[in-house]
Amino acid sequence: MNRSIHSVKLGIGYYLVLLSFLSSTCNAFFYQESNFIKSEIQKLETELEQIPSPSLNLAPWTLGYRSIAFTKDKAQIEVTIDFDKAEPIDLVVLMPATYTENGHDLKVHCFPRRFLIESIHPDGTTSVIADHQHHDYEIQGIEPQLFHIPNPHLAIGLKLTVNRLAENKTWTEGPYRMALGELMAFAGNWNVALNQTVNSNSASDYSYIWTTSALVDGFSLFSPVSRNPKSPNEIPFRTRNTTQLEITFDLNQTRVINEYRFWPLVHDLQWSYPPSSGIGFPRGIQVQISSKPDFSDSLTILNHPEAYPQAGSNPLMYRTAPKSARYVRVTLSNIVPDYRLNITELALDEIQFFNQGQLVSYGSIATVEDHSISASDLKKLTDGRTTEGDILPLRQSLIDLSRYTALERSLKQLRRELELTTRQEKERTTFFVAIAIGLISILILMIGVVYLFSERRWGNIRERIACDIHDDLGANLISAAHSMELIQHSLKNASESQKRLLVNAIETTQRSAQDTRQIVRLLERDDSGGTWTDGLHEMLKAQAGGFPCKLRLDETRGFNELNKTRRWDLMLFIKEAVNNGIKHSNAQKIQVHLQKHQRRLRVTIADDGQGIAEEKLPIRHLESRAKQLKGNLKLKSHPGKGTQIILDL
Repeated sequence: MNRSIHSVKLGIGYYLVLLSFLSSTCNAFFYQESNFIKSEIQKLETELEQIPSPSLNLAPWTLGYRSIAFTKDKAQIEVTIDFDKAEPIDLVVLMPATYTENGHDLKVHCFPRRFLIESIHPDGTTSVIADHQHHDYEIQGIEPQLFHIPNPHLAIGLKLTVNRLAENKTWTEGPYRMALGELMAFAGNWNVALNQTVNSNSASDYSYIWTTSALVDGFSLFSPVSRNPKSPNEIPFRTRNTTQLEITFDLNQTRVINEYRFWPLVHDLQWSYPPSSGIGFPRGIQVQISSKPDFSDSLTILNHPEAYPQAGSNPLMYRTAPKSARYVRVTLSNIVPDYRLNITELALDEIQFFNQGQLVSYGSIATVEDHSISASDLKKLTDGRTTEGDILPLRQSLIDLSRYTALERSLKQLRRELELTTRQEKERTTFFVAIAIGLISILILMIGVVYLFSERRWGNIRERIACDIHDDLGANLISAAHSMELIQHSLKNASESQKRLLVNAIETTQRSAQDTRQIVRLLERDDSGGTWTDGLHEMLKAQAGGFPCKLRLDETRGFNELNKTRRWDLMLFIKEAVNNGIKHSNAQKIQVHLQKHQRRLRVTIADDGQGIAEEKLPIRHLESRAKQLKGNLKLKSHPGKGTQIILDL
């Protein structure tokens, strides 16, 4: 019974190990595709972390350019931009116009479906930058559309020709229109299209929001800022009860300047309340430059008493003719008041001066005549940081923005693919495991059936052998012993030698008959319900007779669960060792000890006899038995101190 339970437990253990192996195999085989997608997702996420997160301007100063409405999607619209001088442009950027249906999600508004972008050379010839006249241009999001020019060349202008329009999905009139938020042309880091002259054969202006010139005014949906808002404790530059402020900047050395940017303070950024961003912005801006600190040779290069009535989070950008100067005086006036509190507060995030896209004002020293304004407050105007975050180079911010949105789109697609692939792989794995479990179960059932037939066959063989030994060999030995007893009684004049030989023969025959009965009982042990250790105890008792032979059992289960062949060989080994001790050692007692030693089964037969002489070691027949048992045999014997026979299985 114990052996059957052990076999069941062993089978369950093998079954669980096999299931574990199947699981690991399935993970390695069936989940290859999903693991590959996961690695690709991880790569894209790592790259995405390195790119500054975009800053969305929810309230740009202007929306851009739009054409008149058309009843059909086919039309011929031309837009040209004239540069004030030839520039080696290497990148053209089209910023889509946008709209929203629910006040949250922005969608592309009337981006041209088919178009041609050309550069105009000083001699009047043109070169193609992007040709999408014969197939629809697929725009996927509201990010800037980049058109790189591999071999930059001098251009005096750009020409955009549109021959197929997009559907107008807004409430404004006309089923078809063309619209763009901004057009930029870069020569290195400089947007040479800023504030240049724009002409179009189809324009639908509306106030200052939709105008032809708004195509190149620098205002778009995105600000060149890495989104990292200031904490509330970082107070931006502000003045109270000011109607006009004059700020002088010392650039530390003479610089060439051809572009100015004025960054409005983005109020209440965390509440997303864009209309408040214009509060405190100066609508009147005058810029004077000089090579002397007293401005005795000053030159006014910018004078806008009224710019735009409402600022967003984009900087106000002005392009001028390039001029050299060390000192710049900026006069700010006509400030947008806070109508709720009835106060006038000048508020700015940053003032920047550029030369062909390169910032030249970072860290410059600013001074004012108003002593209530500290130098630390003035430093905030040139620290390269706004309330939204760090200011980025314009060109790089557009490239990063395009890459950022492309990565997000790819990640979204990969995550959808991962979800679908994982579901399919799980289904395949479940099917495979179910089939495998079924096959394994059938295999285990077949093994069990074979095992049962083997057990039954072995039982039949064992029963036949026991019967033959009992009926044949046992009967013959008893008959021989009886015959020798008759001979002993019939010899009247037998010599002492003959009598002694007859007595020895009778005793040997009787002992052999007794051993035969012991073997028969051992063969029948499984059917009788007893254990192997029970049979060993009976065998030692019968073998020793009156000789003191003790059996010590510290371990029984391991021995009882040995297979039949090993139990049989072990029984004969112990019997042989005990027989040697009784016959040859002149011992007073013998002990047989069954135990578990270092996760092995150990049998020790020890006596207190005269020991074994060295010339008689090793004992060949015991070594042969140990080899059959696949065990390790050790003999410890000293003259007069007994013998220890140790067998480790």
